[in-house]
Amino acid sequence: MKRSLIAAAVAVACICTASTASAQSVSPIRFGVAGGLSIPQGDDADFIGTGYNITGVLGFQAPMVPVGLRFDLGYNGFGEKDDSGVKLNVLSGTVNGIFNMGMAPMVSPYLIGGVGFYRAKADFDGVDGEDEPDATTDLGLNGGIGVRFGLSGFSTFAEARYHYVFSKDEDIEGDENSSFIPITFGIMF
Repeated sequence: MKRSLIAAAVAVACICTASTASAQSVSPIRFGVAGGLSIPQGDDADFIGTGYNITGVLGFQAPMVPVGLRFDLGYNGFGEKDDSGVKLNVLSGTVNGIFNMGMAPMVSPYLIGGVGFYRAKADFDGVDGEDEPDATTDLGLNGGIGVRFGLSGFSTFAEARYHYVFSKDEDIEGDENSSFIPITFGIMF
């Protein structure tokens, strides 16, 4: 009986030590990669088709704190729609706040939103040289929702965000602002 009690005490001590060491090894700094579809919105959807996105991610989140910070560097490529001859590429750098709506270790939904700079370059078939439009860099906002799936040593996520870019081109009349929705799947280490 005494040996069973000692063995149980040793087992409990080992489990507690392992879980403490595991909790301490979780870094508040994480990095990752993501990719998926990008869907143009508004007037842009008349000329450009659904494209793709590739994103590099750097995140900061203290354990057991529901709010975090994330930096994203993304590239969105949109193809032409209905032989319009227009293609668009958008390079973005954003700073985002994350609010975790659940702290469950396996599945955790979250809200994400922030501000950033967007460099857009349109390509028109048949337009070369001086007539080709220059790339523009503009300020923009983004916001959306996602869900994180915790795994051993890393996590995966899926999210959808709405990006709204305040692009002002004096040569274009009407609504010059651009918007798109990337639907992204990623992994964080």
